[in-house]
Amino acid sequence: CARAGDVDEARRHLAAAERSGRLWDGTSWAGAILEARACVAAAEGDQTGAERLLADAEVQFRRAGQPLDADRCRRRPPGRVSDGVMEVQASGSR
Repeated sequence: CARAGDVDEARRHLAAAERSGRLWDGTSWAGAILEARACVAAAEGDQTGAERLLADAEVQFRRAGQPLDADRCRRRPPGRVSDGVMEVQASGSR
C-alpha cells in the first residue's frame, strides 16, 4: 500500500501485522514488520528513518536465520526504499 501511495491503508496493515507479530517475537516476522515500517517511513518522506529501519530489519532477519531477506534489506539503495519493482521516494511518487 505504501509503495502505491496509500499510506493510510499501509498504516492499518502495519498495525495488524504488529499485533500478530507479538505472537512470534524473535522470528523473521519481526524483520518483516521493520521492513514494512521502513516502507511507510519512506512514503511519508522520512528517508533517514526508512534506512535505519531497513538496517534494523537486516539484523533481525539475520538473527532469525533468513539471509536472503537480510540481503534484500542491505541492498536497498541509499535514500530510497525499493522492492525491486517500484520505488517510493520522499515525494511519495512512483
